[in-house]
Amino acid sequence: VFLKVSLVVTDAQMGSYPKIWILMWFSALLRVFLIGYGEWQDKHMDVHYTDIDYLVFSDAASLVAAGKSPFGRSTYRYSPLLAIILVPNTYLHPLWGKLIFSSA
Repeated sequence: VFLKVSLVVTDAQMGSYPKIWILMWFSALLRVFLIGYGEWQDKHMDVHYTDIDYLVFSDAASLVAAGKSPFGRSTYRYSPLLAIILVPNTYLHPLWGKLIFSSA
């Protein structure tokens, strides 16, 4: 006996539940809001929202952007791929990594 599994959900199956795209937009806006709040907290409060590891990631990304090894930062003990993914932190905006991390 085989079970047929449908990955497509129709409006009739959803009933009164909100459409998935509404939930996705809401969650995306909530994440952007929390990133903004974290930036505000980092600038105005003694306890920072951003962990020190994010600064280590960003420094390693800057080294990679300069053509150097991410391990030039003595506390960087992560995959070089992480530093490569965060290179736009150097060129675009320092929040690039936070947007990437929050979308995962």
